[in-house]
Amino acid sequence: WTERLREDLGDQRLDPAGEVDDEPLAVDSSSTVSTVVERSMRIAAERGIPPVALSVIAWGILLARANGKRRAVIGVPFATDVEDAGFGTAILPVVVEAGDDRDLDDVVARVSETIGLGLEHRHASLGRIVRALDPESTFLRPPLDGVLTQDDSERRVPGARIRWCSTETSVFRAGLMIPTFDSRAPVVLEIERTQLQGEDAEAFLGRFSTLLEQICDRIGASRVHLGELEDRTTAAIRQLQVFEETESTTSFGSVIERFDQIAMGDPDAIAIEDAEQRVDYRDLRAWSCRLAGVIIDRFGPLNGRSVVLGGGRSASTVASMLAVARAGGVFVPIESQLPPDRRRLQFARATPVVAIGSPESLSDFPGSIPTLDPDESRSGIEPAFDGMPKL
Repeated sequence: WTERLREDLGDQRLDPAGEVDDEPLAVDSSSTVSTVVERSMRIAAERGIPPVALSVIAWGILLARANGKRRAVIGVPFATDVEDAGFGTAILPVVVEAGDDRDLDDVVARVSETIGLGLEHRHASLGRIVRALDPESTFLRPPLDGVLTQDDSERRVPGARIRWCSTETSVFRAGLMIPTFDSRAPVVLEIERTQLQGEDAEAFLGRFSTLLEQICDRIGASRVHLGELEDRTTAAIRQLQVFEETESTTSFGSVIERFDQIAMGDPDAIAIEDAEQRVDYRDLRAWSCRLAGVIIDRFGPLNGRSVVLGGGRSASTVASMLAVARAGGVFVPIESQLPPDRRRLQFARATPVVAIGSPESLSDFPGSIPTLDPDESRSGIEPAFDGMPKL
């Protein structure tokens, strides 16, 4: 079985993974995902393949696409009951080919065979498999792109009952828990923020559901390539269609000029929505102008100088970006969820003239740099500054 894994990996190495900078994000799915997974297991039973095979494939394809890879290594846990060694658990690494040119049925057959062969070798363990592939490497954590487990998998031996369950924090880059269908327990997604690349965890899980449904619909069809499988939700596809159908324009201008044209053309349209508020174009434009006026009043036209933005993904951050652009500066967003040492390093390299954000988001930056709270310019008198400085 190790030879099979080595063949699947080819020249790719299982590189040692570094330490995790932050805790994984965890999210529970709706019953919709559970329904899709349950359907995939029924199809697997009809085709005589391992019940988790299709979910493993969908999970592998999604993670490979998120990381720009042509394959992903997914860990599938299983129980061992060896006469001499007693009862134990192990993780079976399974290579999922994810290139757009790969045939779906070929991938399903390969993954199913790999899982079947691996589970026949109950003496296997993750450490032994990894050492056989690369005996000189030291792994700080399992060298897998993701782990897929079943919380309805149970193993019973005399005096022991083993049941897979979510740990709430994952030592892997990404972990996905398959549901217990009898009680309709939800799918659980645990994934590092770096894997999401700014995407919401719920949206990532929604794409998994969409991709798995595509696999269920098209398995067994003639020559289906993985590139034909869609992982965008219906809502995301519609948003893209609306964007593509929007009438193009031949006019050119700065970001602020183009924004102002849109804002004045449809001021009541919603420009941005975050977890706390919805802001239309009229209010967003006025907000950014007020904040730009404060910046210019205190620091003069920025003339290309940098301004650090310390907030997260919010309407106030977007207003701050527009304000800095209006004042002629360069905005440098620093993600609020990064480790403090990394934030301070980025701050020092930016050499900002001012930092903009809530007091909490700027608390780990040097106190010698002036700060502005964008929310203080959220409302007030009509903005004194209403354009772009002459550079």
